[in-house]
Amino acid sequence: MFSMYPAIFFHKKTGEYSVVFPDFNHLSTCGSTLQEAIEMAIDCLAGYIYSEQLAGHLLPNPTP
Repeated sequence: MFSMYPAIFFHKKTGEYSVVFPDFNHLSTCGSTLQEAIEMAIDCLAGYIYSEQLAGHLLPNPTP
């Protein structure tokens, strides 16, 4: 199943990036570069969705 959820990227003063997923409370990740933050965001969201599905939990509808 294909799922697409919005992610918000924040560029910190230190040069790093933080990523949060507004559709999932407390789900976030980060990276030293934008490319690393994108890769970490994909891995974070995929892992979370996978674990929620294994647990039998319903996922929220993505924010349009």
